[in-house]
Amino acid sequence: MQFKIKDDVDYIIDQLSQLSAQIKMYNKIKLYDINIYMENFCIGLLNIAFDCNLKNLNDDHDMPSIDLGDDENRICIQVTSEKYSKKINDTLSKFIKYELHKRYDRLIVFILVDKQNKYTIKPELEMSCSFFDKNKDIYDFNTFLQQASNDPKKIRKIREYIEKEYPESYYHSPEPSFDRWIELLNAIHDFKEYEKSDLGYILLNGELLNKFDDLIKYDEQKKFMNMLLRNIILN
Repeated sequence: MQFKIKDDVDYIIDQLSQLSAQIKMYNKIKLYDINIYMENFCIGLLNIAFDCNLKNLNDDHDMPSIDLGDDENRICIQVTSEKYSKKINDTLSKFIKYELHKRYDRLIVFILVDKQNKYTIKPELEMSCSFFDKNKDIYDFNTFLQQASNDPKKIRKIREYIEKEYPESYYHSPEPSFDRWIELLNAIHDFKEYEKSDLGYILLNGELLNKFDDLIKYDEQKKFMNMLLRNIILN
């Protein structure tokens, strides 16, 4: 049984780690569509982990600071790829402004990339936010897995959910325009070494390579970037 749990956990870690890397790199090259898909994907994950019944709230214009909510259990979640304190403070400010604390008892911020080790909340917000604890209510994929890891049934459900719903199976990036390609190629030299492997993973598993050869024909000045990108992918 322990081996089966470990196998499930290893699978979940592998898939969510790849997914987090994809989100980070897509955002870095300004392809934000995946964030929209992730809101719906996270509903299933978080419902399993927190034993709740979250719904997507983005059609409700009265709740601009949250994405998912469970009115019965009075819990709501902001899903974001922004990991900095500013995003947390902005979310709390809007939550208070729209008096969402009257509807929900707990606010969770779920960060789609690795969260920071420490967050700074404005004192006036921290005093007003009994519904939010910066030490307990900021999650990323790692802390999400910790939430569920003590329950083998939840781990099994999470694996089955990911196998069925992993975004790669339904997310297809739009065919990039020529300008988008130029932007991508110009950005590569700013990437850190560990990010380059993530970029190669995205390019090989997405649709971004479809027009690469055509791009080079039109833009001879990018030959060096062409060689660099090919080396990144092939090495």
